[in-house]
Amino acid sequence: MLENFGQLALACVLGGMIGYERQSRRKSAGLRTNILVCLGSCLIMMMSYDIYKQVEGMTNADPARLGAQVVSGIGFLGAGAISGAIALIGLLNSCGDLKHPSTKTQTYALGREILERFKAQNGSVLCHELKGAGTGKVLRSCPDCIMDACQLFEELYEAKLRQ
Repeated sequence: MLENFGQLALACVLGGMIGYERQSRRKSAGLRTNILVCLGSCLIMMMSYDIYKQVEGMTNADPARLGAQVVSGIGFLGAGAISGAIALIGLLNSCGDLKHPSTKTQTYALGREILERFKAQNGSVLCHELKGAGTGKVLRSCPDCIMDACQLFEELYEAKLRQ
């Protein structure tokens, strides 16, 4: 329990350092956002590790699968709603077996499709552009982005189930 608290505290401190630096330069995604992103990422990794420990030896589960979705989502996107939808696609579509990489290819294709459809619908996939940072023109509110990403995920996943 104390170890978990220490890991979460460290994630908050490191996220705070990144956020403070960004905020001091008047960049979008400042202190609070970076603390929450780091805290959420830490929680996801802790959960992934705990789930793996519960099934270790019973399956070919890979504890890095969940974390990889977080990294891929945050690594090239600013919009957390899209990151979440892509993470769900990765969790539900990938078989997690490196000997059968076809599911990874399918997962990437579905992720790209969500990106393209979200951008066509909203004008961008970057949070600062969607929120109008620097331009003052808000393209889409956060709740609407979440609804759009959920809708796109649902449509793609239902289509996949019908195949």
